[in-house]
Amino acid sequence: MKIRGRRYGLQLSAVQVFELLRAAPNLVECILEGIHPMYEFDALTENVVLPSLHHLIFGKFGHKSDDDFLKFLTLPRAAHPLHIDRYVSADDLLSFLKRSSPPLRDMFVGKASAINFVQLHDCLGLVPTLTRFEVWWPDSALLASLFAALADIPSFLPNLRSLALNLHPSQAELTPSFWEAVLRALSVRRRSELQMAYIKLHVFTQVSLPAASIRAAFKELVADGMQIHIDTGALKLIFD
Repeated sequence: MKIRGRRYGLQLSAVQVFELLRAAPNLVECILEGIHPMYEFDALTENVVLPSLHHLIFGKFGHKSDDDFLKFLTLPRAAHPLHIDRYVSADDLLSFLKRSSPPLRDMFVGKASAINFVQLHDCLGLVPTLTRFEVWWPDSALLASLFAALADIPSFLPNLRSLALNLHPSQAELTPSFWEAVLRALSVRRRSELQMAYIKLHVFTQVSLPAASIRAAFKELVADGMQIHIDTGALKLIFD
């Protein structure tokens, strides 16, 4: 099921949205695209349980986009992608994951600069089944903690196979220490079957590319079976 707004957004009440969801208990995919924040959440009296939902995408407009949406949704079996785009608070995401405990394989999180690593770690700790994690706009502090956790904590995302980082130069600095941290994390996780790493800088700016020694180490990882894609806007480095 897809609910798509118009150019300037479609405003729906939570009652309207959840009536649609309740009418489709066997729903497999739900996409809320281009709608304004829902309203009238106080009129809801019970959660909607969607045991067959595999794919959820929502969240587009404003700092209060769809946080409350998660408070009334339970997905006990969601096994495929959960896409959360922009502005959904870490507290609401954590509460949702605690309540649902879905065996997620894929997770997409947007506007990660609004989340600190302690919050992210708590959220990801509830989905050890995750095999693919994609994050947009993380800041330098979150990235440093993420790489350190991947390198030093075997129980953190133990089944991760694919990591995608979408970076903005105003949030993250691609310094030599950044590339060293990337290499360390990938080297450790290669032993636990991490298969692909994708790093993209979405707004062109002058960045520090990996040093020759780092690139050589990336090539060694690729020779061992990993795919590494780095796109800085001006230059694409594809090791595969």
